[in-house]
Amino acid sequence: MPMIARWMVVSAACVGFAAAVVGGWGCASEPPKPKKAPPIVRNVPDALRGTVASEASLNRVQPVIVSGYGLVVGLNGTGGGDLPERIAATMERELGLRKVAKGNDTLAGTPLAGMSPREVLRSPYVAVVMVYGLVAPGAPEGAAFDIFVSAISRTPDMSLEGGKLWTTDLQIGPPTAFGGERTKKIARASGPIFVNPFVEGGRVTRQDGRVLGGGRVTSSLPLELILDNESHSRATSITRAINARFSGRTGSEPTARGRTGRVIDVTVPPEYRDSASEFLNLITHVQIDGTSPEEYARRYIRTMKEQPYLAEEMGWCLQALPRRAAVPFLREVYDWPDHGVRMAALRAGAGLNDPLSASALKRLASSGSPGQRAEAIALMGKLAAGPTIDPALREHLEAPELTVRVAAYEALADRAERIAARRWLERQETLPVSMRVADPDAIVRNRAELTLSGDTPQGVRRRVIDGKFILDEVEGGEPLIYVTQQGRPRVVLFGPRPTLTRPITFSAWNDRLMVVADSATDRPRLMYRHADQIDAEGERLPGAVLTGRCEPDVASLVAFMAQTPTPDDPRPGLAMTYSELVGALHAMQQAGAIRAAFAVEEDVLRARLLAATQDTMAEERPETTGQAPTRIQVFEPKAEEPPKPAEPAPMVVPLPPPARKP
Repeated sequence: MPMIARWMVVSAACVGFAAAVVGGWGCASEPPKPKKAPPIVRNVPDALRGTVASEASLNRVQPVIVSGYGLVVGLNGTGGGDLPERIAATMERELGLRKVAKGNDTLAGTPLAGMSPREVLRSPYVAVVMVYGLVAPGAPEGAAFDIFVSAISRTPDMSLEGGKLWTTDLQIGPPTAFGGERTKKIARASGPIFVNPFVEGGRVTRQDGRVLGGGRVTSSLPLELILDNESHSRATSITRAINARFSGRTGSEPTARGRTGRVIDVTVPPEYRDSASEFLNLITHVQIDGTSPEEYARRYIRTMKEQPYLAEEMGWCLQALPRRAAVPFLREVYDWPDHGVRMAALRAGAGLNDPLSASALKRLASSGSPGQRAEAIALMGKLAAGPTIDPALREHLEAPELTVRVAAYEALADRAERIAARRWLERQETLPVSMRVADPDAIVRNRAELTLSGDTPQGVRRRVIDGKFILDEVEGGEPLIYVTQQGRPRVVLFGPRPTLTRPITFSAWNDRLMVVADSATDRPRLMYRHADQIDAEGERLPGAVLTGRCEPDVASLVAFMAQTPTPDDPRPGLAMTYSELVGALHAMQQAGAIRAAFAVEEDVLRARLLAATQDTMAEERPETTGQAPTRIQVFEPKAEEPPKPAEPAPMVVPLPPPARKP
């Protein structure tokens, strides 16, 4: 044996002997190795194995409460009042940051010109309010939401009617006064105050209000997927599967981005900006293994048939698959006898834009309960294919059930908005680059504000009235006035154009609003006296009186009452706020001046905020469309010669002039 080889053998032996000696003398045995915990395996139905929800939990899925202290300006002398010192200090500091000070022209041209921050807060033209909002889970930057405001001072003559919320930063959690611990600011709020003119639970207050669609997310809160078992390879597989399902446009941000072997960050894609609940359901039902989607589709359909109680889960699993794999199998159960299976399949088919689901949806929209019909109509509205969808939807505008009529209108309006947005983008592409809008996506996101001519198959005519609200007209059925209290404020006129009854002599709110027409052919004359103002010394100043004539149809009446004459737009009008307009329309309808039913969305924002505050919203996923029907309060038109009833409780809050301050 060569010398070097013998040396290596001897060296190895010595090393082994030394290790044995050290091991024997130094310590009796090696320290015990930590035992690996057994992997977590969830107890889920076999058909759900391999989905994201079977191996990971979606975090941050509860709505996020945001809040702050804000300032409502433009009041008619109904603001002011005492403030707690810490809140006053907070608002003084905020006004100082906005360069509000004596000698500064920040507020030039307003009743607050030349005032110090403290004088502004004491002014009867402003009110300090608490501002609250509820941000949907995973809401992306730019997403809109409703705002609730409540005056800090609760004096009897306090009213937020006619005011406008200054831009207010909103932080996560409750509002924080000066010196308190501040949390992350993720949103802003601003806009005109809507004071609900209807009685709610027997309690009327004009010290609270809302800004419909007035909140905007400024910093999105990404969702988090937390894996049950840490694994970089599995996290990579889940990330890849999610991004394959929500690929989006070229160059867009990926939906899922792995952070560690345990955590995956998830961003709601722009196309789900207004339907976050649908996205949450889809992402948790994505199949991680993407090699045989047809086999999974077959398994899901078999499970729906054999275990109908899993139909809703299987429907989301099918919708989370590629369209080409899921649709052929879904068509087997569009007419399945079990209603739960049939609805789950139709939801998935509409979500995947299968044109062959239209026939089954049309049949369902013509039968069943009003709630089932309304959901079928909403699903039909999603479908992009087929020229028969719009005529079928328009037929339901004549339904006797109000929920069905409203569902048909909303589906038609959404389809008309999509067509208008597409036409607008097409026109942009024909313009020279220098003439194009810098951010066309912003127009598409706010497509509800596009004018609709009514010349599309949907038949929806739309105008934005004085920048305050949307006025929609849609033919079909008996005359109906429908107003919203959520999202973008809207007044919707159904059926043949309703008109004022003439001749007419109508007055409301202590003769502050008067409508007169001397004959059946006379153009109505209107007079509106705005609420009296109170100056800094507490003296009453008579409110401005505006008069004019308008056409007798309600559409012209609505536009005239809301229009504010300006040097740039001198068209006559009464300069009413949205809430004043809604109250006036309802008062006219109840008095028989307008022969049409009147319907209003129920206010749900306050209830949702309360539920979120009490942390009672503990569902794993948000409500689906079928679980949260629109609730509507209806007022029938006054009969021609009604019997004299007992005096009812007033449903519209009068707008009295404010009391003189002591």
